[in-house]
Amino acid sequence: QITDRYYFWIRAKAWYYIPENYTGDSPGIVAHFENKTGAYKYRHKVIKNSDLKKGSWNEISMDYLSPEPRSVKDRIKVYLWHPSQEKIMIDSLQVTLLEPEAENPTP
Repeated sequence: QITDRYYFWIRAKAWYYIPENYTGDSPGIVAHFENKTGAYKYRHKVIKNSDLKKGSWNEISMDYLSPEPRSVKDRIKVYLWHPSQEKIMIDSLQVTLLEPEAENPTP
C-alpha cells in the first residue's frame, strides 16, 4: 500500500550520461499502473534529441498522477527506458510520493 489517499502524485527523476559520440535515440523515464491484464495509465517522457547534451550528464524528470486503481493488487512501476544499443550511464533514479493533505485535518 502506497497511501490511504484517493490519489497521489509520483515525481520521478534520474540522470543520464550521454557520450560525445552517441547517435542513438534519446533515453526516457516511464510510469504506469499494472494488473494481471497489463499496463494502464502509461506515461513516458524522453529527453528531446535537440536538448540532449552529449559528453555531459542530463537530468530527466516527470510527474505522474495516479489513476484510481482497479484492484488493491495493482502495482505502480517506475523505470528508466533506453531504446538504443549504445552504452550510456545512469545515476540516481529517485521516486518521490506526493499526496494531498488530509481532507479534514484536526486542529
